[in-house]
Amino acid sequence: MLKSGRNLTMYVSSVMVFLAVTLFSMAGFSQDSDYMDSYTGADADMVGSDSCTMCHRDSAVEGSHVDTFDGDEDCADYGFGCEACHGPGGDHMGDADGILRFTEMSTGDVTDNCTGCHDDQGSFNLGDWEDGTHLGAGMSCLACHGGHSSNDMFLHEDGANAMCSSCHAEVGDQLEAGDHGVPGSDMTCADCHNPHE
Repeated sequence: MLKSGRNLTMYVSSVMVFLAVTLFSMAGFSQDSDYMDSYTGADADMVGSDSCTMCHRDSAVEGSHVDTFDGDEDCADYGFGCEACHGPGGDHMGDADGILRFTEMSTGDVTDNCTGCHDDQGSFNLGDWEDGTHLGAGMSCLACHGGHSSNDMFLHEDGANAMCSSCHAEVGDQLEAGDHGVPGSDMTCADCHNPHE
């Protein structure tokens, strides 16, 4: 039995966060893999990012994954940054199923695609992710990250604390008020909590 109003508030907040995360992941991402059965572009020709940006001009913003790949001549995907993630674009013109659309993919398929490059990098380790809380809640990489985001960690929000607080609002408020973490410091949530575990 809960003994105080604070405990009740924390319990209700935890339930609300769980429900919000669950609904977000269900609404934003397909949970079955039928989409991959309709994908037709796997064996298509590579066309290069310049072809993609004729229609998708806003997708190759400065600092995005595409900009990272296409701006480095030593990169294996140089000039083909869009296709490094979305697959060959040769069958895409006039056929939506000719390109990988992440919002249609299952959480497992998104994980497989992203970990083709990011299987053990920085704070991310595939084994930890597979055993972790966020994936266990049905969230995919896209819940926090976007290849078209143009900040250091490709987050939907600018800064780790803002990103974490978008779901964990109560703790974000406590951090801002100095009731969590070290008051007056530049700590981020990731200094203590690895979101990939």
